[in-house]
Amino acid sequence: MKKTLEAKLTITCTKFLEFICEADWSKKFAVVEKALDQPSTYDPRTDFYKQLREVFTRMHTGQVSPGNLDDAIKNVSNPIKRANYTPVIAGFRQAWARNFGGQDVKILPQRTLRWEYAGLKVSVSAQLGFVSEWHNCLVRLWCNKNALGADQSDLIANMMQRAFLQSDHGANESFDFGVMDVRRANLSVATSFDSLAELRLQSAAVEFMHIAKALHERADELQESGAFDVIE
Repeated sequence: MKKTLEAKLTITCTKFLEFICEADWSKKFAVVEKALDQPSTYDPRTDFYKQLREVFTRMHTGQVSPGNLDDAIKNVSNPIKRANYTPVIAGFRQAWARNFGGQDVKILPQRTLRWEYAGLKVSVSAQLGFVSEWHNCLVRLWCNKNALGADQSDLIANMMQRAFLQSDHGANESFDFGVMDVRRANLSVATSFDSLAELRLQSAAVEFMHIAKALHERADELQESGAFDVIE
């Protein structure tokens, strides 16, 4: 039985950035191929930073603050996770002190955001929102070990802004959009958006889906020729 290519593919923000920034075509194909092999539905068991993000997203309730983040991960039993979570928390505290120290800050709950184009859906949710004297922004947390460049931050912020404007809240609320590279204690907030960045994202989405279709058709050809069988 043939496996069908879904009309819309959903991938992580990290994978889409990897695809955009990769110059080697063989590696671009590998990124798409891996995305096609992954389940179409979210699996929390494979989400390494899920428990840590849940700690940050509880900050708006007042149950968690920058001062007690360490206490909030005491129940994380996996030693590898704890070893990775600790430097992220330290970086968050530094970024908080640098950007919000001494200010009266209102923390907003997580906003689920998905950027879509040409059948590709990219998750760009904002885990936190900050309303303060200097900032009124929705922020996505970047916890990865790999540093996030300014170009990548701008691309993420652009997707967040477009996704927000297309949501039910876009007509009634106004925010800047930013990314916090938590390990390096760096908060990058975009206050304006370049149309060239949007064109770059759209072109990448079209390219991604074109490769996905080509890989899927090639798999069908191999299956029909008997080169391999697809087990459902």
